[in-house]
Formats: sequence, C-alpha cells, structure tokens
Amino acid sequence: MEHGSPRTPLFERRFALTGQKLGFTWDGPQLEKQYRQLLDHNFRILPGADRLLKNLRKNHKTLIAASNGVQTTQIQRLVGSGLRQYFDQVFISENSGFAKPGPRFFTPLYQSYPHLSSKNAILIGDRLPFDILGACRVSLSSVW
Repeated sequence: MEHGSPRTPLFERRFALTGQKLGFTWDGPQLEKQYRQLLDHNFRILPGADRLLKNLRKNHKTLIAASNGVQTTQIQRLVGSGLRQYFDQVFISENSGFAKPGPRFFTPLYQSYPHLSSKNAILIGDRLPFDILGACRVSLSSVW
C-alpha cells in the first residue's frame, strides 16, 4: 500500500484471507470494520510533542501533516490526540492517489505552498523508507 498499490482490495479481504490460512471462518469485513474503529482511536503523543507544536505555532510557523494513512483514521487520530489544532493543512495519500516516498505525493503540497524548500521547511517523519526518502527525493530537509 505504501508503495502506491490500491489499498481497498486488501482492506476488503485481509482478515478473511488470514482466517482461511489459519483454518478459521470469520466475517472478514466485520473484523476490518472493528479494526478500523480501534485504529481510529489509537494514538499516543510523544512526551514534548504538544509543547513543540504549541511553540512552533506561537512563533508563526506553518505546520503541515503529510501521511500515507487512511483519511478517516489520520483525521480521527489528529483530532482525538488534540494535535489537529496545530496544523494548517493535512495532506493524505488517499486523497492524491500517490504515496510517499514517491515525488507525486508532494505535488499538492507544492501547489499549496509554492515556496516550500529545504531552506524553509523540515519534514519530520517516523518511517525512514517513506518519509525521509520522500523528503530526499523532493529536496526537503528531514528529521527522523
């Protein structure tokens, strides 16, 4: 999925296929729904993250969230964690059809922020092969 393949077919079948492999029969779509509901409310704020975002905001920095995740899950997590308030915009691969590390993921960001560069932006990521590599591919500074 993070490599750009469609995610819906996987989401529709992954639990049913796993059950088959294990010799179980269960309602795959229902398990997916339950899993998604749990995932939507699964978030953990790293110590100091709230303070950092608050200080960046106070210093008039533009904050953008960029994710390969599922739209509803990512928004629920940002809202539920109380961090959504700090971000000016949220860019999610599900909306653009392109995922990090591919350069096309960043097209909407550059359209909204044409002066975005390594001199005025830093991509902070938790996934080296997607976030940091993506930043490198579009010449943005990054922190892992």
